[in-house]
Amino acid sequence: MDARVGGGWSGTMHIPNVPDIFWKGDYREVAEPKRLVFALRNPDNLEDSNREIVTVTFEKLGDKTRVVFSQAGNLPPEQYNKDLKEGWNAIFDRLDPLVNRMKVERPKAEMGTRYKTIDEYIKTFPEDIQIILEKIRQTIRKAAPEATEAISYQMPAFKLNGNLVWFAAFKNHIGFYPIPSGMEAFKEAVSSYITGKGTLQFPLDKPIPYDLIEKIVTFRAKENLEKKKKYKTRIEKP
Repeated sequence: MDARVGGGWSGTMHIPNVPDIFWKGDYREVAEPKRLVFALRNPDNLEDSNREIVTVTFEKLGDKTRVVFSQAGNLPPEQYNKDLKEGWNAIFDRLDPLVNRMKVERPKAEMGTRYKTIDEYIKTFPEDIQIILEKIRQTIRKAAPEATEAISYQMPAFKLNGNLVWFAAFKNHIGFYPIPSGMEAFKEAVSSYITGKGTLQFPLDKPIPYDLIEKIVTFRAKENLEKKKKYKTRIEKP
């Protein structure tokens, strides 16, 4: 990545049960911190007619930032309104845990450490926190026994037909990240906790709601399965 006007970038889109999709492009405008414009193309077709232009603007609103994202090119209107919107929203949802993690003070045990397994992550904390993290881990396994463990954004994560949930320990709370849909489905139940988009904070001085975690994970597992079936049906249509 060369984030300057004329500089190039490339990336890979990972979609469950679908071959990886490769993209590349160049930066057209870099007006930090207000505006970013870049082109993207599928490397299999570098013709200019295959170019898409993505514009991202940033507007400071008090202690928050409004991000407006748009894409224009030569694709059919229905593809912009449905497929691309779903795709970009999924990417933004997955960025939430990383952004929220960066905004909160990290415990001393984590600083400068890179983890390869959930076991490695848990062992860096005091024994009482280890017990909580391990119980959350087992709660997720119970709710989604086919899910696989991973480290994502240097946090414990579970994957099942895509990203399922993340969790992490901080100085005064446990962070749980079920993406926004997992929050919306249990709006009333999560209302007593500090929340952000796709983020839940469980205070360490109060009981951890393992039953709520189990319900949210069960919902997310079903949601991911439905998305997989829906995507497969769309791909198989003649």
